[in-house]
Amino acid sequence: MPSEGLVTMSEAMEWLFLILGAYHLVAFAILLVSYLRTRGLGMCRMDRWPKISILIPARNEEDNLPRLLESILRQDYGNMEVLVYDDESDDGTWAVVERFSREDVRIRGIRGRGKPRGWVGKNYALHVLSEKASGDILLFLDADVYIRDELLLRRIACNMSPGKVITGFLRYRGGGTFVLTVLSYLYFQIPFPVRGGVNGQMWAITREDYRNLRPHEVFKGEVLEDVKIGYWLSWKGIGVDFRRLSLYADVFMYRSLCETVRGLTKNAWRPFLHFTPIAALLYWVFYLWPFFALFLYPRYVLLAMLIMTGKFLSDRILLARISDTLLAPVGIFFFGYVMLRSWLFALSGRTTWKGRPLRE
Repeated sequence: MPSEGLVTMSEAMEWLFLILGAYHLVAFAILLVSYLRTRGLGMCRMDRWPKISILIPARNEEDNLPRLLESILRQDYGNMEVLVYDDESDDGTWAVVERFSREDVRIRGIRGRGKPRGWVGKNYALHVLSEKASGDILLFLDADVYIRDELLLRRIACNMSPGKVITGFLRYRGGGTFVLTVLSYLYFQIPFPVRGGVNGQMWAITREDYRNLRPHEVFKGEVLEDVKIGYWLSWKGIGVDFRRLSLYADVFMYRSLCETVRGLTKNAWRPFLHFTPIAALLYWVFYLWPFFALFLYPRYVLLAMLIMTGKFLSDRILLARISDTLLAPVGIFFFGYVMLRSWLFALSGRTTWKGRPLRE
């Protein structure tokens, strides 16, 4: 018989089940509210459509940039300009910019000649582009975005107002999407009052608000600048209006699972800093353990079903493939692995992105 006062393995599993159950019930309730509240962008009529400046940073984007620019030129919106910053690319990015600018005068390229000390390349590119922009609305787009909806710019103009940022997750395309959708699943479990950050792949703000606050200059050295900018703008009184942008645009972040792991390695550790190993362990216990435990303790099937249902709702917001939902346990494992990998790379100074070292 076990000694009096000692907790048996069975009792420990009971307590763990109760703790995880309480957590996942609350998380699911928050995610359900997210699913019900996250809507698309409505349409309206305007006598005068505001000018929109589309700002695109590009480093070695020879393959992605033509797809984005072609989708922009298909927009049913005349009052726009497209500014592309070539951040010292060593492929054919600049040739793409030159070709499109010859074909349409609304497209202009700026060729970068290096960045000042203390700046992250993308942040400096967007800062320079914002200084050159003449539009009433600034729309920041990553070069790997593709716009499906020809009315997207009209929708943004209709829903934009001073004191507000429009952002949201796009539909993931390419490789490793079953890992990327895990990030969105975790995001949608954050309660609305403390939710923040903008999605750097696509976000819009009025030029007046941007130039009053100059967020990329404030966070010039931050790799996760979009998250910090979103929280900071909220603190400054700029509301973050998170919409279902997956209805209108795709993002081709990575071509394979290996590329996804390499890409996420550059910043997955940053929200947790040197507590990353503990965070990864807790993350696996809360999200991965229920799938292993259900083979030993049948009641854990309830937790596994709750996680899978929540992931399904999150994936519906993203218009993700059903395979991304079915592979949720695998995606959960891989993201925990990437967290640890990112931390180890940062400790050893091996973190790079697009040929540039990321100094800590």
